[in-house]
Formats: sequence, C-alpha cells, structure tokens
Amino acid sequence: MRIGNDLLHASLSGDTISTAPGDTASARKHDAAKEFSMVHSRSALPLVVLSSFVSALWASDAFAHAELVSATPAAKSMAMPAPTELKLKFSEGLELKFTGVKIVGPKQNVIETGPATLDPNDNTMLIVPIKSALPDGKYTVDWHALSTDGHKTKGTYWFESMK
Repeated sequence: MRIGNDLLHASLSGDTISTAPGDTASARKHDAAKEFSMVHSRSALPLVVLSSFVSALWASDAFAHAELVSATPAAKSMAMPAPTELKLKFSEGLELKFTGVKIVGPKQNVIETGPATLDPNDNTMLIVPIKSALPDGKYTVDWHALSTDGHKTKGTYWFESMK
C-alpha cells in the first residue's frame, strides 16, 4: 500500500517519478502513476462539464435584465402615419414607477408624452402616449427600465416618421 500512496501523492502533487535504466520498480511506479492520473482525469471530465453547465445556467439567470425585445414603431423603421403612442416590449416585467421614456425630435426638441402605463394583461409591455402629432423627421427614443427583480437597464433606438 505504501507504493500506492506514494503514487497518489506524486500524481496529485505533480511530482515527476524518474526511472533509472534497468530500475523496474521505478518504471512500474512511473507507469502506475501515469495510469492513475489518466483514469482519474477521465473520470473527472463529466464532473467538470456538468459543473460548467450548471454555472452557466446560474450565471444567465443571475444576470437577467429587462432588455428591450421589440418596439412599435420599430427601431430603424419608417412610421407611416406618425405614431400616437410608443409600445415597448421588454423581456421581463417592469416596475412602472422607475421606468420611463424620452423622445427627442428632429430639431433636438423633447417630445411631450403622457404618463406611461403597463398593458393590464402584460407587465412587460410599456405604453407611452404621444401628446401631439409628430412632424416628419427622425426621432430618438431613450428608455430606462427597472425590472420586477430589481435590475436596471437603459437603451436608445431611433425611428423616422412621415405623415
């Protein structure tokens, strides 16, 4: 059993086992250490793969945020006729009190909007009424959101409008 413990110690500590010519005991130790190392490294592979997979799943859940999934009018689109409201669909439920939108018009003026609401049947859909008709031009939408799990996100997109 002493040889087995020495091999285990040498294999785990990374020690090299040298063999002298004709030293069959040393050669057997060296071969056994290599075999021990190979067998145990192969048996550990499924555990490493499984733990990596579980870590990736945990990380994706832990870092989830309310990302903008879609918008009406859509990003980089031409809205005809001009919209009377914006609808922003997010990947998670929103805290309305800490979520908002600012629309900047073609002359860099802020467009007046009414109070934002959540769709009564879908707390991931933010609805922002536009108070007056939009003149033709390019509009930038700056949004910020707080998801129901407490994560903050923000973003920007643009659309063009034509009557």
